[in-house]
Amino acid sequence: MLFLKLEFLSRFNSSVPQKHAILYIPAAFDASISIALSPNEIKHLATALDVRQEDVREMEKRLAGGDMAIEAHDTSDEDSFAPINWLSDDRYEPSQVLAKEAQDELQGPGIERALATLDERSRKIISARWLNVSDDGSGASTLHELAAELNVSAERIRQIEAAALKKMKLALTN
Repeated sequence: MLFLKLEFLSRFNSSVPQKHAILYIPAAFDASISIALSPNEIKHLATALDVRQEDVREMEKRLAGGDMAIEAHDTSDEDSFAPINWLSDDRYEPSQVLAKEAQDELQGPGIERALATLDERSRKIISARWLNVSDDGSGASTLHELAAELNVSAERIRQIEAAALKKMKLALTN
């Protein structure tokens, strides 16, 4: 493990004192992870590396932290979470952007255009049965309520509704 850290730093043209610090500090933590550098050790390292004591403390803090895999382990645990998941943002993924735009079009102007293709009675039935509904599902008129209001049978209201929905679907797909 120490060799890998030395190799990694040497690829990025680190200075020799930094390489020694990387080699020395993990050796102090190998004996016991909970041991911190004493003030004398910090002073000695700072002098040997020609850096400030605060820099040595910062290096110690960084090296004391454990490694974490960026990918999740293969577990069926629903609570497992990997840092790679923090990196993705699906809001701007092209297929989702297009799907959202299509949904917005159908819910706004698309519905208005589809309703405009209906006659007044069909529009009233669709509005009463499907559009004047609250979030909890209440507020929709029943077939019998609309039948009494329009002086036709409940079956005729169902037929008009079915025909209107087909006509709206056709208008939305074109």
